[in-house]
This record gives sequence, structure tokens and C-alpha cells, in this order.
Amino acid sequence: MGCGAGHHLAHLVGVHGATGVGVDISERQIERARTHYGHLPGITFVAADAVAFLASSCHPYDVCYSVFGALGLTSPNVLVPLIARALRPGGVLAFAVPHPRRSDRGCTLLLPSGGRVPIRRWEPSALGWVALLSARPDP
Repeated sequence: MGCGAGHHLAHLVGVHGATGVGVDISERQIERARTHYGHLPGITFVAADAVAFLASSCHPYDVCYSVFGALGLTSPNVLVPLIARALRPGGVLAFAVPHPRRSDRGCTLLLPSGGRVPIRRWEPSALGWVALLSARPDP
């Protein structure tokens, strides 16, 4: 979720033989990912909002991961239950988000039009993440 230029997914597919779908809201990042790694068998890149993608996905996944991606950029109250529903029983959610006390609070996203929009981040405490990840998803 939030695959960017696809480096992490390409590693999993190319080195470990996984199959995977990289999702990013930025069409520019998806173009980069397809250009560099679209030739790998078993890899797909989709330009989509993570919430919309997960809400419409009917495939169960073994693993969902986000490295400074959608999980920190979308309300976890919305995204975590969708991920829980998309994972197979026993599936794994792995993620990294910036530390809540990091110093890049003024980040913006460059749009294809040349404009900029502020990036909003959700930064629960460690105990906040535990509560979010421990909650049972709605059936």
C-alpha cells in the first residue's frame, strides 16, 4: 500500500519468487514502477487510492505491507479494517511509519499539474497502534 517506484515489491518478486500487486495513488510513481519492474513475471502495479482498492478487492492476500506509504498517510481507523478483511486468515500486515516526533512536518506532495498539496499523516503512539491492530474488523 503506497508502493512508490516499486523497489520493495520488485525485490520480493524478483528475489523471493512472490507475486504481488503494488498500489499507489500517484500515477507518476506507478509509471516509474512499471518502467523499471513491469517486465517481472508476477508483478502488477495499480494507480489507485488504497482505501478504494481494498474496498473493491475480492482477492485474499497473504501479506499486506506499507513502507512509509498508505498506512501512515490514510486514517488507520479506515485502512486497518479494510486490510484485515483483505488478508487471508493468518495473513501478515507489515508496515513502517515515521516516528511521531520526526521533523518533516511541512511535507507536500507535488501534483502532475505542478501544484502542491500538504501531506497529512496519522501518527498514533505505539499503544495507539496496538489498539488499532487489535480491534476486530466488522464482518
